Amino acid sequence: MPAPVEPGAAAAVRLTNNRLLAFLPHAEIVHLEALEVIGEPDAPITHAYFPLTGLLSIVALDAEGRVVEVGTAGNEGMIGLPSFLGMPSSPFQSMGEVPGEHARVPIADLLAVAAPGSVLHALLMRYAQAFSVLAGQSAACNRLHPAEERCARWLLLVHDRAQTDSFLLTHEVLGQMLGVRRPTVTLALGIMQQAGFIAYERGQMTIIDRAGLEAAACECYGIIQAQFAQLFPDDARAGIGQSRTDRPRMRRYPRERGKEPAMPPTAVACTSCAQDGPIIVYARLADGRTIALCPRCAASPARVRTFLARYRAGQDRPYRPGLARDCAAD
Repeated sequence: MPAPVEPGAAAAVRLTNNRLLAFLPHAEIVHLEALEVIGEPDAPITHAYFPLTGLLSIVALDAEGRVVEVGTAGNEGMIGLPSFLGMPSSPFQSMGEVPGEHARVPIADLLAVAAPGSVLHALLMRYAQAFSVLAGQSAACNRLHPAEERCARWLLLVHDRAQTDSFLLTHEVLGQMLGVRRPTVTLALGIMQQAGFIAYERGQMTIIDRAGLEAAACECYGIIQAQFAQLFPDDARAGIGQSRTDRPRMRRYPRERGKEPAMPPTAVACTSCAQDGPIIVYARLADGRTIALCPRCAASPARVRTFLARYRAGQDRPYRPGLARDCAAD
């Protein structure tokens, strides 16, 4: 059961974190922990939740109790859209994702204020569109992209909405949100921590190098954020709606028919992991420098983007100690 938060001046200030609340006459502030359930599948929706300092998640459960995230809501939105759209319940479960405070409003009060023709009605319709893009793009991402890219995309979305560089996050929560096993989460976080993008200790996640994290994420992050940017076009809060304008890019050497592409003259091993062996990708950066990638590094877009981000920054060294041994073991 969500724990009510004592009202006061500080609580009133926190209500301004979610701009949708400006159109509601009153709201109760409650605190939710990670994985604390606020809505069961097919149960009547009685309240709408507007995140202030925490994040909420909507997850799908299968017959065996396995969980995967289908949507998330931060201080740009709400949980309870089915009721606004005329449905009394949802087949999904709603729960806390990152611990924090949320404004809780009875559905009847929300519907009374969000009548057709009102400003809040128009905003919630736009939010419903953005949320549908989030759900659809996340489904595509979970099917098409490796765990490292999906993890980077999810961390960026959380970072945008958490309003802080440090927040609580456990392997269990992240595994459920991404629909992967705990060892996969550990590996993905280890890669990004060794790259210097994040710091993670005892459930405390800290974003250190956001630019590097953006470079390691897939294009799904930019697509999702572009939709949310249309909610409040004048919103200058960090991350919301911002696009990546300096993503690392590479172009392959041209290959003539019947001939192998020329190998960069100084490349004698994989530029990323320093592993001696076959080189299958020869690339030239925009500034004229060349790199060579072994089969393992070339097969992982996340590793390619991560390395290129550090390489362009002048950090010409492997971003993950021991990666050469991993390449040799495959």
